[in-house]
Amino acid sequence: MPRLVVQPGTPQVWEIQLRPGINFLGRGASNDFRFDDPSISGAHCQLIVDGNAVTIRDVGSTNGTFVNRARIQEARLSTGQPLRLGSVDMIFYGDDPAVPKPVPPGLVAEAAIPALKVAPVPSPAPIITISDTPPAPEPPKPAGLKISGLHAPAPTPTAAAAELQTELISAPPIAAVEAGPMFCRFHPKAAARYLCNKCHRAYCEVCVTTLNVAGKTKINCRHCAVECVPLRVHLVGSNVPQNFFKTIPGSFAYPVRGSGIFILLVGMVVFAGIRLGNVMMLSGLGTFSVRNVAIGALLQALLGGYLFTLLQSMIHSTASGENEVPELAGINFLEDIILPFLRLLGLVLVCFAPAIALVIVTLVTASKGAAIAILPATLFGCVYFPMAFLAVAILDTVGAVNPLAIIPSILKVPLEYVITVVILAVVLIFTKVGDILLGLAFPKGLMTESIPQLLAMFGLKFFWSLVGVYLLIVNTRILGMLYLSKKDKLGWIGR
Repeated sequence: MPRLVVQPGTPQVWEIQLRPGINFLGRGASNDFRFDDPSISGAHCQLIVDGNAVTIRDVGSTNGTFVNRARIQEARLSTGQPLRLGSVDMIFYGDDPAVPKPVPPGLVAEAAIPALKVAPVPSPAPIITISDTPPAPEPPKPAGLKISGLHAPAPTPTAAAAELQTELISAPPIAAVEAGPMFCRFHPKAAARYLCNKCHRAYCEVCVTTLNVAGKTKINCRHCAVECVPLRVHLVGSNVPQNFFKTIPGSFAYPVRGSGIFILLVGMVVFAGIRLGNVMMLSGLGTFSVRNVAIGALLQALLGGYLFTLLQSMIHSTASGENEVPELAGINFLEDIILPFLRLLGLVLVCFAPAIALVIVTLVTASKGAAIAILPATLFGCVYFPMAFLAVAILDTVGAVNPLAIIPSILKVPLEYVITVVILAVVLIFTKVGDILLGLAFPKGLMTESIPQLLAMFGLKFFWSLVGVYLLIVNTRILGMLYLSKKDKLGWIGR
């Protein structure tokens, strides 16, 4: 199997085993092999494995792809050639049997799990130990994951690397690596808790789908729709916060970390599009223009679905213990826009169903009692919505909005949830007051004949939109930290 030895000759050496077809390398979470190095671009290069031929292709990286110290756009690789992505050195080894292939004392990439030998054992699942400090014995190894197997004495790094065939865990059969990283494919800093039996990739608890089949909870791979096998993980030196309240101040710095500035700008564009869609719908209703109403509704649906995807990715990233805003991934029309919009629509309908029903009753019967009850029903929906949104984002299904699950969850963390709702309410009132003040300051809006006033209005609206998106990301981070610090109490996902 063709492979790359990364950072050879250093204690941080690790190995990538390339799969047939296209292998994506880069810093972004959507790559097959992810590098946490600032010199490597989000999408850096591709390695195409076609039989015994391996080709490397740069995909527009900032700091370049080098073969034999020469910067290339595309090149055919030979065994033993040195490569460099940005400032990360590596060596390529092909399938030439004449070239020795010692396994370096380091880590084996989690994507290199397919085609492993298996043998049945009675143990129900591997036990993974995560340590933040390198082990004492020489040679030193970087922090990673170690599967203790059947409680036998831990093998040496060389023996562990030689036993990559591993053993069968339980039915359905799945393979586990004796030595090497077992981190989530999409959240490399998070421990893997599930292993897919088809794609042989490891995922954290927020990157799988939870299904209720015949009264039993099943965890499925989102990409393969195959049931995953759980990994029993023992955390050593975990970064899970113990005090939710201490995480709140840091949430206000979160929107400017990682890809935060770029996401803020993207969020402004999305918000502007949603507001434009709302204006078109209202104008269409006022003039009975079906065309304007349809275009406005479509614009709100598409951008609302994508906004839900952005916020869900932040929830997932936070729930995995990451402290930076995740990078903007590629857009899949069905998975990133249509399905998220349907989840958002179902979420809103369930949360505000009592208020919607009372509005309909008031319009049909002119009942004063129903009209009076609209306000408390709306307030109830506003209080219910944050926990319901968090559950739908984490479990990736609108079924998570079930009151039989949400109300007990709120009661399990009452103080933390009250503080969260209060912060959300203050932020919402703050942004609405700003919108009202802007309307009062510029009553003529776009109809003004003063160019300075028009420029001032656009400048202030731009700034206030930026503030609104910033506060929305802060709110999302706080919800994610609520789940991360209290997920054992909430008990949404089985351990």
